[in-house]
Amino acid sequence: MSGTQIRVQLNDIETLPDILSTEHFALNLGALPGTSEDGTKLLLKCVDANIPGFSTENYEVPLHGVVRNFRGRKMYPRSLAVTFVEDSTMNTLNQLRNWMEQIVGYNTNTSIGGIADYAVTALLTIFDQAGRTIDEIRFINTFIQDVPDVQVTGESSTAMRVTCTFKYDYVIYSGVTIRTT
Repeated sequence: MSGTQIRVQLNDIETLPDILSTEHFALNLGALPGTSEDGTKLLLKCVDANIPGFSTENYEVPLHGVVRNFRGRKMYPRSLAVTFVEDSTMNTLNQLRNWMEQIVGYNTNTSIGGIADYAVTALLTIFDQAGRTIDEIRFINTFIQDVPDVQVTGESSTAMRVTCTFKYDYVIYSGVTIRTT
């Protein structure tokens, strides 16, 4: 096929499976440290999240007037931005605030323990149009990094949104067979 141009035709397009829509997902943080909640309310109120990208570092080696590029280590963004809507009980912010208190205490500036005590494994599930799970992404050692100011305003009626940035160590994709050698 080298050098051959292929013109796309309707019957080529019709062979594709259905295209995914972005609203069929669930972000499950599970039971959060410092709360009695099981994570269901946050799952229901999650407006958006991101499927993480991936890359590799590279390094250059100049050899006798030629520069070669080689692959480096695998890289993940290690940062997950999420938006939740707030409810009339302030449950979203309260859960996040209580979790943050476990990560680093207001009064003591200490954690409840090591990362195993204050981090969770977050699970982002992607569904197809029939509601079947087609992808799962596990975010290992996830914890809150930042909850910026939440704006309130009397200028218009709009849903209160809480944005949150989580940090994580790495991700595991369900559709990838992990090599051991």
